[in-house]
Amino acid sequence: MLALFAFVAAVWTTADREESRWWAGAGALGAATVAALFALVNITEIVLTAKAGRLAASPAVVQALWALHAAAFGLDMGAIAVALIGLSRATASAGLIPAWLAAVSWPGAACLLIASVFTVALTNGGPWLAVGLAGFIVWLVFVITASISLLRGRQIP
Repeated sequence: MLALFAFVAAVWTTADREESRWWAGAGALGAATVAALFALVNITEIVLTAKAGRLAASPAVVQALWALHAAAFGLDMGAIAVALIGLSRATASAGLIPAWLAAVSWPGAACLLIASVFTVALTNGGPWLAVGLAGFIVWLVFVITASISLLRGRQIP
């Protein structure tokens, strides 16, 4: 999470215009929500691991914890979509990502949002995770590309 916050802070500092600052703020809100929901995902995994022996006798509790895990993960995809749109607009405005990646960020975020809308189905084992995966790949490409540009300290030609 520290790396995510460092990334968001770096994007925020490059947002030099009013519009790009607004988009960076929206991306920062999405990233903060990602952090909160991902913490819930991790806490659930820790509880399942730490109390595995005791939970073995209570399959209904284990099932409920896994449902909580899946629901938090599903909602996290919506937060990633918000972060992707906001941060990609801010970095595109600063010239840190190529135009094709700025354009691909919109359908990538749409895939994440669509998967997130169907969180209940995802929690019940639905196939919507595959839709979210397409958006998550766009998110990864965006973060890697923008990070390289930020580390090099120069715009993409």
